[in-house]
Amino acid sequence: MARMFLMCGHPGSGKSTYARELARKNGFRYLSIDDMYAAFNGDPTSHDNKFDVWMTFFRQIHAAEVAGQDVVVDTNAPTRADRFEFLNWFSSFEHYLIWIDSDEKLCLENNRHRSRVIPEEQMKNLFKMFEAPHFNEVYFNSTRSTWVSIMRVVNYNNSFIEVDIDGVFPEDVKL
Repeated sequence: MARMFLMCGHPGSGKSTYARELARKNGFRYLSIDDMYAAFNGDPTSHDNKFDVWMTFFRQIHAAEVAGQDVVVDTNAPTRADRFEFLNWFSSFEHYLIWIDSDEKLCLENNRHRSRVIPEEQMKNLFKMFEAPHFNEVYFNSTRSTWVSIMRVVNYNNSFIEVDIDGVFPEDVKL
């Protein structure tokens, strides 16, 4: 069964850096919502054409699912409802959630130094909206799709440390 590794966390937390490296080390397909916005709008910070961008993004994930490809999905998945939407849309994957946990100060600093700078006020609003994953998002004996595991990765001064896993993370995946 193909696996989906869904990234979640604050903007500027290092999700894309971690996700690209995870995909590269393991030969997984890498799909990024920022790349999709850039392709549609010429700018990853422009959220014009939102419906078309997300539908195309979901179609690419579905294509990986149908092809039986393991995929790393790079988006912030800020709320529990957002994350469950991925479970519901792509039910034939094994689902793994990777939460990049970083403090607001580091995220704001990282944001100032990247090419797709998000205005600080928008960053602070996104921080308020974020719902950290909770162990009860992992269910072991359910008939509906759930996370096989949730891994918490702390970004400490732009160094990643895998600290917690709720559930079972695949042993063959290189971190």
